[in-house]
Amino acid sequence: MPAAGVELYQEAIALHQSNQLVQAEQRYRAFLKDHPAHADCLHQLGALLVQRDGKAQCDEAQRLVKAAIQLAPANARYRRSLGVVLEAAQQYELAADAYQRAVEKRPNDVQTHLDLARVLKAADRHARAADAYKAALLLQPDHPSAHYKLASVLKQLGKHQAAAHHYREQLRLDPTNSLAAFWLAAVEPAAAAAAPVAACPSSLVAKLFDGYAENFDSHLVHKLRYQTPEMLMDCVWQAAAAAAGTDCSALQRSSSSSSSPVWRRCADVGCGTGLMGPLLRPHCSQLCGVDLSAGMVAKAQQRGCYDELAVAELGQYLQEAQAGGAAGFDLLVAADVFVYIGELLPVLQAAAAAAADRALFIEQQEQQKIALNHVRTRRE
Repeated sequence: MPAAGVELYQEAIALHQSNQLVQAEQRYRAFLKDHPAHADCLHQLGALLVQRDGKAQCDEAQRLVKAAIQLAPANARYRRSLGVVLEAAQQYELAADAYQRAVEKRPNDVQTHLDLARVLKAADRHARAADAYKAALLLQPDHPSAHYKLASVLKQLGKHQAAAHHYREQLRLDPTNSLAAFWLAAVEPAAAAAAPVAACPSSLVAKLFDGYAENFDSHLVHKLRYQTPEMLMDCVWQAAAAAAGTDCSALQRSSSSSSSPVWRRCADVGCGTGLMGPLLRPHCSQLCGVDLSAGMVAKAQQRGCYDELAVAELGQYLQEAQAGGAAGFDLLVAADVFVYIGELLPVLQAAAAAAADRALFIEQQEQQKIALNHVRTRRE
């Protein structure tokens, strides 16, 4: 190969390694014009396209990496990269096949076993995923995350005793891992009794709902016929009417015809994607929403119903609202929220401190009456 060609390729590699991806792509393509059968360059360009553009460039990336594999079938790195490309395209079964072939070529590579396990789990092949995690742990028994991941798969398979063992191993490696402690308590009653876990870790709740945000409304409302917001709004009107000593229908008619909203400041705690927003908006001067999940709050923002939205823990948000000197909330609502909180008293105390006189706190679960009584007791 001429020296100029070598320099061009080395320059492309250097730009790629320094994350100057546009310039690196230009040089890879220029090099391939003169050297179209250069396996490494084909592979590097395919890897770059997925690194930069994800699923949008998967078709070309597949073509490039497969061309590299045809030129060098025994190369485990190329086969692993094909797995990465196919995984980005959410073609999990094909990705699993690519990773499996990479494992066969390089059986002592821990990361490739973990890659294989990850896509097998994504393909709902949990038993095979467990085998792949076990293979990784045979190679690296103290891997920093593999015990937790294997335990999660075993839990899915209903093998709680085995899952508990690996959650314990994860805690041996990282005693501060609150997720491992939570799930150990969930799969083994004796562990829960010995070391009670007050609540589901907030990081787990946020991660769960961030991943669910995109499809949350369509799944809940259209597929599951979710009606909690409407039911909760009925509870709001009933409680407000009882507090005002009037008829529920009369209060609703009055609110609809009046230019003055019933509530001055409302907090939708655990607002999610904002399903309560359109129901509350006509009756509130100021509508505030808070949720742990940034993904859910972003969806709520798109509704255009809220004057203020925050990503925070509920108790923290209510404490800061009270400390900030803003007017108290005269209505607080929570739809399917308290099940994720655990110990309710701190949240209820924060709600009471942030509430205006005679405020209402309505929750969809059975805790609803507790919340109402608590806020009223503190304020009356």
